[in-house]
Amino acid sequence: MKREEVRIKLKAVQAELKKLEKQENPKYHSEGIYIPGIGEIHEVNSLQQLIKAHAIITKAKVDLTNSSKELEIELEDEEFEYNGIEISKWMEDIKARKNQIAKEKRMSALYGAEKILEKNLSDDDKFDIDMESISDILGSV
Repeated sequence: MKREEVRIKLKAVQAELKKLEKQENPKYHSEGIYIPGIGEIHEVNSLQQLIKAHAIITKAKVDLTNSSKELEIELEDEEFEYNGIEISKWMEDIKARKNQIAKEKRMSALYGAEKILEKNLSDDDKFDIDMESISDILGSV
């Protein structure tokens, strides 16, 4: 990257960070519900644990489906539940947490890039950015 590209790249990184920071955190249907060996979905911090949670929920669905067939019980318009939450809601929560983890990783990388880019700004670029900030402040007063 050329020196004159540093400021442009910094603005792009900051714009993406601002966009990500504005995004609302998901609301989880399963908040407060514990999956044995996993915990609560909204507290899971690894993709590996999410895969395990997905496997547990999927196995429960398969087991319930097989049991209803074996018992010749047809449930119309009812969805199976796991720990009192519909299976589809668990899947929504798992996907939401996966996206949240990806967002957090992306933001961490962007914060690291921002720090490096700021460190490599020229004195002129630093001055220009400071003056733009002052203009923004004074323009809104």
